[in-house]
Amino acid sequence: AAGMVCSLWVLALVSSALALEEVLLDTTGETSEIGWLTYPPGGWDEVSVLDDQRRLTRTFEAFPLARGCRLRAGHWLQTDFVERRGAHRVHVRLHFSVRACASVGGGGACRETFTLYYRQADRPDGPAAAASWHRQHWTKVDTIAADESFPAAAASSTWAVGPRAGLQLNVKERSFGPLTQRGFYVAFQDTGACLALVAVRLFSYACPATLHSLASFPETQASGAGGASLVAAMGTCVAHAEPEEDGMGGQAGGSPPRLHCNGEGKWMVAVGGCRCQPGHQPAHGDKACQACPTGSYKSSTGNGPCSRCPPRSHAPDPAAPVCPCLLGFYRAGSDPPESPCTDEPPSTPKE
Repeated sequence: AAGMVCSLWVLALVSSALALEEVLLDTTGETSEIGWLTYPPGGWDEVSVLDDQRRLTRTFEAFPLARGCRLRAGHWLQTDFVERRGAHRVHVRLHFSVRACASVGGGGACRETFTLYYRQADRPDGPAAAASWHRQHWTKVDTIAADESFPAAAASSTWAVGPRAGLQLNVKERSFGPLTQRGFYVAFQDTGACLALVAVRLFSYACPATLHSLASFPETQASGAGGASLVAAMGTCVAHAEPEEDGMGGQAGGSPPRLHCNGEGKWMVAVGGCRCQPGHQPAHGDKACQACPTGSYKSSTGNGPCSRCPPRSHAPDPAAPVCPCLLGFYRAGSDPPESPCTDEPPSTPKE
């Protein structure tokens, strides 16, 4: 539908860390016709309702109040085809309202729940498949129950949303995956609830590109297996840095630096890191290796600071790994770089 939000990157605060939330579909505040498929026809109605700011928004109603919430079973509502855009797992956030069964009658046939499904697809349904979409192989995500239901308002057939209308709005989030095909459909099955589906938001989490321990890590999609699973991302040392060694002259762990992205788009579990090369020191919170300023040096690889040149030596250029002696002063080849220069030339070894 026109105006529907697709592939919009926003920032979400997750456990004190910024996660990326890629919105794949969002009907929140939609005013144009959405046009999702229903089965049988008339089981769900798409109507405009007022939100708590008295603004119109498109909503799907099952058993609209104008029909007295007549109780029938097996009414389906299906979204359009949604591109997964690299997502391994999709989260569904639903805003909905349910009439209390006590206020609409229907006895044991009344429900205050509905069911959420999904199915993967490599392409949008063709005409033949579209005609029988409700008979496709659907995977159940969960039965969605309302935390709060509300009595029917006998004088109104419009579901006004928010405190001004006294309507109880439920918000539930579920997720499904792992996803492997190009895209998917989401469906809602109502089997006896009188409800209004006010907003549907489909999104995935990703860990943002970041710098950690002098290594850069790319934006990484969260795992499709759920919140506890981790996806490893390989880091690249920043300019003038190299991987840490494992104490035996090899790279730490035998692999590049790694961070792990959890199912909620939060970086965790760092393995290894990088060290600044000679002539450079960590800067900007260990996010860069900066050249030693003139008059200073750093002779070894590591994350210590640069040092001032020893007496009677100088470093006229930045990024010096050692400070040469001033004219007329000397340092023996066996002396360490931090040794001061003297006016005595190194003695020549005797034969």
